Amino acid sequence: MLPAERLSEFVNKANDCDFDIDIANEHMHKHTVDAKSILGVMGLELDKPIVVIYEGENTEFEEILDELAVG
Repeated sequence: MLPAERLSEFVNKANDCDFDIDIANEHMHKHTVDAKSILGVMGLELDKPIVVIYEGENTEFEEILDELAVG
């Protein structure tokens, strides 16, 4: 599970992006939430793998994705 400060950092970096970012639990691609919403993100099962869906570029956001990536 992500510590609260890392979750907050993820959402803050997502909010700095000028493009949409959706996330979903790996097994539930049809049910996505806005990565810029702390409540939406908290509603996911964060102890399970998530998928991040976006089209755009933001170095700081991609750095936090790299830090949080498992695998």
